[in-house]
Amino acid sequence: MWLTLILALVGSAVAPPRNLGELCIGVQSCIVNCFGQHVVPGASTPSAFRVYSGPTKTLFRALLQPVKGVLYANCHKQKDQPWAPTCSLVKSEMSPSQRDYVVDATATFEKFVQGSSEAIVAAISDCCELTWQARMEWRPGKAGNFAATVPTFILRCTNAVTIPSLRTGTQCQDSFAARTTFSCELDEDGDSCALSSEQRTGHGCRFRLSESS
Repeated sequence: MWLTLILALVGSAVAPPRNLGELCIGVQSCIVNCFGQHVVPGASTPSAFRVYSGPTKTLFRALLQPVKGVLYANCHKQKDQPWAPTCSLVKSEMSPSQRDYVVDATATFEKFVQGSSEAIVAAISDCCELTWQARMEWRPGKAGNFAATVPTFILRCTNAVTIPSLRTGTQCQDSFAARTTFSCELDEDGDSCALSSEQRTGHGCRFRLSESS
């Protein structure tokens, strides 16, 4: 009986809370450009293209929650906001006085494509995704203890046999012999696309007055 009681008390003492951490995260507006060249089927020289996206300002909730003893990170879109990333817990780091959590956030952005030929526009439009990614770190319960890397954008193109080009009727493997990536850059006239810790409210999240004014 005593052993059962002790085990019950120990279990209740170490049981993880239902919600280890919740933050409101804002992504500031930014404009992204990707420039590149690629040889499309039937061409002897590369075709130039430009991919554009923006502005992309949004607000989302980031949560750390245990599920059946396993800790997960989730990000949720807020009402009237355009998008929220997919989040995953990378690791937790323990120090004598605190625990830091590291979370990766990724999203696929809508893109607009221009090119020197219809073939390159079709290939980039149908077979490539513009991905946004950043890494966040915070200490639950510690106000202001939030940091994030500068987001990066990468244009990822697939050579999957199963994905057809809607414009040409060919498959993506006909346009790309291998999986291909192109680097992207932020427009100098736009914001940095930086992540920031924003204000929690009884109904969700909102940008701090200093950011929205």
